[in-house]
Amino acid sequence: MVQPNKVDPNQRPFKFTNVDNTSDARQAFEERKKYAEFIFPISSDVGRSFNFWGSDKFFGRVNQAGDSILVSERRLKQLGASESGKTCYALDFVADAWRDFSDKIKSEVASGRLYDSGPYSKLEVQRGWSDIYTDYHSYMTGDLYPAFQNVFMNLPMRKRKIANFDGFLEIFDEFSDLIIKDAGPITLSGFVESIYSSPLNTGLVIETSRAEHDEDLNKEVNFLYDENYGLVVSLASQYGFYVDKNAPWRFVCDPASRAAQEYMIGIPMTNPDPVDNPEGDCEDSAFVPKGSRLSEPFGYSRIPGFENVLRHAPGYEPYRDEVSAAFGAQAIYSGLFRASYLETWNSDIDILKVYLLDFYNRYVAANSSLLIPAETLKKCDKPITIFREILTPNVLSLYGDKWSLRAFYSLRRRERSIKETPKNELRDIREIFTFYDFSPQGRDNSRYVKALKYTFDKFVGGLTTNMISAKLIS
Repeated sequence: MVQPNKVDPNQRPFKFTNVDNTSDARQAFEERKKYAEFIFPISSDVGRSFNFWGSDKFFGRVNQAGDSILVSERRLKQLGASESGKTCYALDFVADAWRDFSDKIKSEVASGRLYDSGPYSKLEVQRGWSDIYTDYHSYMTGDLYPAFQNVFMNLPMRKRKIANFDGFLEIFDEFSDLIIKDAGPITLSGFVESIYSSPLNTGLVIETSRAEHDEDLNKEVNFLYDENYGLVVSLASQYGFYVDKNAPWRFVCDPASRAAQEYMIGIPMTNPDPVDNPEGDCEDSAFVPKGSRLSEPFGYSRIPGFENVLRHAPGYEPYRDEVSAAFGAQAIYSGLFRASYLETWNSDIDILKVYLLDFYNRYVAANSSLLIPAETLKKCDKPITIFREILTPNVLSLYGDKWSLRAFYSLRRRERSIKETPKNELRDIREIFTFYDFSPQGRDNSRYVKALKYTFDKFVGGLTTNMISAKLIS
């Protein structure tokens, strides 16, 4: 069934906006206001939608306490209906819901209820879960270190300070202060909270196109005004999915929806027996074909109005423990985060230490020697050459718990734009060290972990709305 011709933007310009990242600030503001207030609501009677440019910017990246989180990889499951040759993942219950949703779209196209053309006629996964560690590594090595090496270290006075790893750490601290103020984060937690992380890191998001997010006209012509759009969005809600208003090819699973919870907790399932031929029939037995969905356990939704929605939803034990007794969206989110996500505060410095050593060794490899002019030395009339050496990870053991606690305090407060006088910062550090010294030490270095948690809770804390800067949300 061929779709009717789409609305011509030249004939009815009031139905469209035409803005992208090359547009000037005033035009972008006016056009995107028109998109948000008129075009998207009119073209899509969807009720719930997501806005990762606005109110949902931290959805799945920050828990209910405001702490940065990431998906536990053991809770991931491969997505079906992926582009040929691609392996994409999402959270386990999201993958189950997507499988049923994409099957429903196929059946609706086959029955003629959906047009067999356009971007929604075949929902092929282009992007699923994106590994936050991979994204963070790309940022640290592809953006942060080049800025340090090629820009920050251009001053000779800075180069002379890096005679050894101690000098490097001192210089990197200066760099960190500058980069956090003007550009981006340093720690993994800061990265999760920043514009550099992606909704794809959450495991709750699936994209069916690689279209550019800033090209409004393409969104409208090819997605919002597609004849399949309204029905597809309506069907998506039956499986717990909602579109991102700024990327209508992006489907977001909302754990607070009753449909998503049926996939999390599970519903009563039935496994039909294979179909045998009557006794005495000479033909081969007619079993359900191998791989057929009909041979798999399934059930029907118990949500009023969705009773005919078929689900392959056996559910998962961790969600039954955490979510089944939860009441209200906030409690459900909290249960999900406990079951399938990890807080990042406890690994920030351990991860950063590895990068600091790598950055130092990269710098040494490119700058193996340091010439110190005689005029900068006291009681010396000849220049001195210092030869730097590549270091092994063993050197990190010299920078122990108290160094890590101080670094965590300093970096995370800078990333949160929490300012204090040097005198009060020294007071805070002394308090942290005192807590550390008087905490009992366990076999698992629990004294450090307790002191780190104390530092986080008292001096950093969860992300709150008054801490959200333009740098985090732009």
